[in-house]
Amino acid sequence: MASSQTSLASTNGDDHHHHHIVMIPYMAQGHIIPFIALAKLLEQRTHYTITFVTTPHNIPAVQSALPPNSTIHLAALPFNGSDHGLPPAAENTNTLPFTLFLRLFQASQTLQPAFDHLLSTLPRPTCVIADAILGWTVQIARRLGIFHAAFTTFGGYAAAAYFSLWLHLPHTKTESDTFSVPGLPDTFRLHHSQLASYLRAADGTDPWSVFMQTQMSLALGSDGIICNSVEEMEVTGLKLLRNVTEIPVWCVGPLLPLHQFDSSQRIGKEPGISRESCILWLNLHPQSSVLYVSFGSQNTFSVSQMMELAMELEGSGKPFIWVVRPPLGFDVNEDFRAEWLPEGFEERIEERKQGLLVRKWAPQLEILSYESTGAFLSHCGWNSVLESLSRGVPMIGWPMAAEQFYNVKMMEEEMGVCVEIGRGVQEMVGREKVEEVIEVVLGETEKGREMKRTAISAREVVRKAMRDEEEEAEGGGSGSSIRAVDDFIRTVISKRREASTDGDDHHHHIVMIPYMAQGHIIPFIALAKLLEQRTYYTITFVTTPHNIPTVQSALPPNSTIQLATLPFNGSDHCRPPAAENTNTLPFALFVPLFQASQTLQPAFDHLLSTLPRPTCIIGDVFLGWTVQTARRLGIFHVAFTTCGGYGTTTYLSLWLNLPHSKTDSDTFSVPGFPDTYRLHRSQLASYLRTADGTDPWSVFMQTQMNLSLGSDGMICNSIEDMEVTGLELLRKFTELPVWCVGPLLPLHQSDSSQRIGKEPGISRESCISWLNLHPQSSVLYVSFGSQNTISVPQMMELAVGLEGSGKPFIWVVRPPLGFDVNEEFRAEWLPEGFEEGVAERKQGLVVKKWAPQLEILSHESTGAFLSHCGWNSVLESLSRGVPMIGWPMAAEQFYNVKMMEEEMGVCVEMGRGVEEMVGREKVEEVIEVVMGETEKGREMKRKAIRAREIMRAAMSDDEEAAAEEGRGRGSSIRAVDDFIKTVR
Repeated sequence: MASSQTSLASTNGDDHHHHHIVMIPYMAQGHIIPFIALAKLLEQRTHYTITFVTTPHNIPAVQSALPPNSTIHLAALPFNGSDHGLPPAAENTNTLPFTLFLRLFQASQTLQPAFDHLLSTLPRPTCVIADAILGWTVQIARRLGIFHAAFTTFGGYAAAAYFSLWLHLPHTKTESDTFSVPGLPDTFRLHHSQLASYLRAADGTDPWSVFMQTQMSLALGSDGIICNSVEEMEVTGLKLLRNVTEIPVWCVGPLLPLHQFDSSQRIGKEPGISRESCILWLNLHPQSSVLYVSFGSQNTFSVSQMMELAMELEGSGKPFIWVVRPPLGFDVNEDFRAEWLPEGFEERIEERKQGLLVRKWAPQLEILSYESTGAFLSHCGWNSVLESLSRGVPMIGWPMAAEQFYNVKMMEEEMGVCVEIGRGVQEMVGREKVEEVIEVVLGETEKGREMKRTAISAREVVRKAMRDEEEEAEGGGSGSSIRAVDDFIRTVISKRREASTDGDDHHHHIVMIPYMAQGHIIPFIALAKLLEQRTYYTITFVTTPHNIPTVQSALPPNSTIQLATLPFNGSDHCRPPAAENTNTLPFALFVPLFQASQTLQPAFDHLLSTLPRPTCIIGDVFLGWTVQTARRLGIFHVAFTTCGGYGTTTYLSLWLNLPHSKTDSDTFSVPGFPDTYRLHRSQLASYLRTADGTDPWSVFMQTQMNLSLGSDGMICNSIEDMEVTGLELLRKFTELPVWCVGPLLPLHQSDSSQRIGKEPGISRESCISWLNLHPQSSVLYVSFGSQNTISVPQMMELAVGLEGSGKPFIWVVRPPLGFDVNEEFRAEWLPEGFEEGVAERKQGLVVKKWAPQLEILSHESTGAFLSHCGWNSVLESLSRGVPMIGWPMAAEQFYNVKMMEEEMGVCVEMGRGVEEMVGREKVEEVIEVVMGETEKGREMKRKAIRAREIMRAAMSDDEEAAAEEGRGRGSSIRAVDDFIKTVR
C-alpha cells in the first residue's frame, strides 16, 4: 500500500497530507456500506484526510465498520426524523416501512444547510463524494469550487437505466407493456413489471418524481461518478452509464470484503445467527448445494408469498438458508412470528437439515463464500449482486424496488449468472415457479452449470479488478477498479490545481453526501474509505443525524473521515419523526422521503459555508440539487451512482425520456441505447411504468437527474472490465467523465457481515454451519434486499417452488406486502410446515430479518443468488463468482438483470415486479437451469467466476507483485486515483 501511495504522490508532485475528501451517502444501508468501503479504499490508496458525513444515529454503525487504525473522520449532520413525519430516531431506512421511504428521501434534502455549515468548519475539501441521490451536494460543491463526485452504489447497467427511467419516464409515453429507455440501445427494452411500483406510477409531478428527477439532474452536474462496479464485468452497462450521464465514471468496485472475516456482520445489524453456527450448518451439505435466500434490508413481501416461498423452498428438496424478514404489513423491526411460515415448516427443515431459518441478519458474505453455497435467491440489490458474484455464486433474482430489476436483467441477459424468479411484490410467485427456478439453478442442469461457471468467471473478474500492483496476479498491472480509484484521485487533484489561484494544494477536501437509503449510504461509506485509503485529503461524510451512528459504526476507529450532520425531521415531510432513511419506511413513503431530501439543500449549503472549502463534492445522483450548490460555489462536483453503468444509463434514460409513454407497444427502445436494446413494460417498476412526466416520481427524478447530469463527472460502483458496454453507454449518455471505482464492497467478509443498522436474523456461525452441510455450489441464496417485498400468496408460491426445486437454499424472508417492514416474522406468511420441513431435511434455511449475505455468497456451497438484483447485491454476488437468478422489483434492478442476463450471461430472470405471480413451476424451472446440471448453469457459473476475477483485478492495489507479472493496478483503483487527480 505504501508503494502505491508513494507512486501516486510522486506522480502528482503534491503533498497529499493536506488533501481532504468529504463523503456523504444517502441514509440507507445499501448506500452507507459501499460508501464505507470506498472510504476505506481511498484511505488505503492515499494519505488524504477523509471525512465521512452522516447523521448522528448512523455514526456508530459507520464507526464499527472501520478498522481500529483508520484515519477516516466521522462528522454528524443534525437530523430529527420527527421534523419530517418520521419516527424521531429514524435516520436511515433500516427500521422504516417502505411507505416512509419517500419522506426520508425528501428529508435528506434538508441536510444541505447543515452540510454547508459543516464544510465551512472543516479544512477545505479537495473533493466531495456524495450519494448519487444527494444531488444537492453538487450545488454546494459548485458554490465552493470543490470537485464533486457522485457515488452510485448501483452497477453501471442499473445506474444508467435508473437515471434514464427517472429523468425521462419513458414508460409513461407508451401504452405498450414494453418500452425502450433513452440513452440505452433500442434493443434494450423493459417491461412495466421491471419498474418498481413507485416508478411505474410516477408521472413527473408525484413526490417520487420530484425528488428523483431533481436529485438525479443535480447529480449529473457532478464532475464525475464513482461507480461500485467492475469495468470488465459491466462493459456494456458502464458504457451505457457514461453515455447516459456524459460525465467521467470511475469504476472502483466491488467495494466488498475480499476475506470473510472483514464482513461478518452487516453494519449496525444485530445478527440472527452466529458465524460459527452458520458454518457448522453449511458443513453438513455438499459443495454448491445450498440455496441462500435473502431479500436485503428493505425488501419484503406478503405473508401469503412468504408461505408460498417456504413451501417452495421445502419442496425444492435443496438445502437452503433463508434470512426471514417481517412480511408486508408488519413492522420491519418486529420479532419473528411463527404464523408467517407454514406450521411446522421450520421444525421440519431443521430436523432434516434441509433448511436454516435466520431471523434478523445472517453473515451473508461468509455464507456466499462457503463452498456449500450454490445459489443466492435475492432481490438483487447491487450490494447483494456484488457479494454473490464476488464469491462465484449464481443468483436467482426477485427484484422488488429501485434498480434491482435492471440488475437482474443485466445479470440474466448480459452475464448469464442469474435467473429471474419474480418481480416486485404485487404478483404472486407460485411454488412451482420457485421449485422450477431452484432446480434450474441448483439442479443438475446445463443452465445451472453454465450459470455457476459464469458466476465463477465473474468472481475472477471482480478479484482482478480490485487487485493492486503489489498483489500476486497472473499478468497485467493493477486491477481496473484500483486504477479507477487512482485515476479518480488524480482527476480530483488536477481539477483542484486548475482551480487554485495560489497553488496551495495542501488542503484538499472531499465532501460526500449520499441519498438516505441503505443501498446508497453503504457504497458511499465504501467510497469514502477508498478515498481515505488513497489520499491524505480531508473527507467529510454528510448525512442526517439518525444515519450518523450507522456510518460511524462502519468506519474504523482511526478513520479520518469526518461525519457531518444535516438537520432533518421526518414529521415535517409526513413521515415518522426519526425516519431519515428508507430502512423502516413503507414504500408508500418513499416518494415523500425523496422529496424531503431536496429540503436538505439549505442545510447543506450552510454546512459548506462552515467547512474548509471543498475541492470536490461527491453527491448521490438522486441529490442532483447538490450540483446547483457546487456550481454556485465553483466546486468540482461528482455524482455517485450506486448502480452499475448499464443500470444507471437505463434508469437515467427511462426517467428523462419516459420512452414507454410514447408507444402503445409492450416493448420499446431506450434513448441512448442501440435500437436492438429493447425493454418490456414489465421491466419497469410500477411507479416508473405509470410515470407521465407530471407525477411526483417523474418530477423528482427528472429534476434531480437533470441536475446530476450537470456534474463534472460520475463515480460508478462498477468495474470497467465487467461493464464495458454499459459504461460506454453511460459515458455516451451523460457526456461526463465516469470513474468506475467498484465494486464498493467489503474486501473481507467481517467488514460486511451485517447490513448497516440492521439486526441480523441469523449468526454468521449458524449460517456457515448450515452451508457446510451442503456440497459445493449447491445452495441457492434467496434475498430481495432491504426495500423489496412480495405478497403473501407470492411468498407462499416461492416457498413451494424453493422446496420443490430440491435444492438447498437460504431464504432471507422479509415481511410481505401489506405488513409493516419492521414486523416480526409470521408463520402464516409461509406454507404450513414449510420452514420446519426444509429445516428438518436441511434443505432450507429461512432467515428472518437479515442474513450475512456476503458471507453466504462467499461460501463454496453457495451456487446461485435469487435476488431483486439491486446493484449492491449484484456486486456482492458477482464479486464472489455467484451467478444470479433475477427478480427485479424496483428502480434499476430490471436493467441490472437485463444486463447480467443479456450482456454477461450470469443471470436468469425469474420474475418481474410484484404484480404478476411467479408460479412454483417457474421457480423450480429457473432454479434447475441455474443450479442443476445444465450447460447453461455451468456456463453461468463460469461467467460469474470470470466476473469475480474481473472485480478482484479491478480493485487490485498490489504494485510490486503486479509489476513482476507485467500488469498494473486494478482499473477501479486507477479510477479512484484518476478521480483524485482530476479533482485536485
